[in-house]
Amino acid sequence: MTELKAKRSAKVRDGGKCKMCYRGGVWNLHSHHIRPKSLFPDLARDIDNLITLCLHCHLGIVHAGSISDGGKDDGNWRKWVFWCKWIIR
Repeated sequence: MTELKAKRSAKVRDGGKCKMCYRGGVWNLHSHHIRPKSLFPDLARDIDNLITLCLHCHLGIVHAGSISDGGKDDGNWRKWVFWCKWIIR
């Protein structure tokens, strides 16, 4: 499966809504890697490593540093992974 197909499948799995704020909208949704692609390149195409986030939550909260996104060396990325896996259920 290509990374693009995995991202599309994750959006379908998540019901076309952000898993943080539950907003929908096809132009507004991003697929975020739970475990960063830079640290875990073998998981880049794994649907279980993707979570659907809206533009606001993805860029405004996760990548703005309001919560740890797993890519920072602050030791909290394991909490982020746990949160994402719990919320995907």
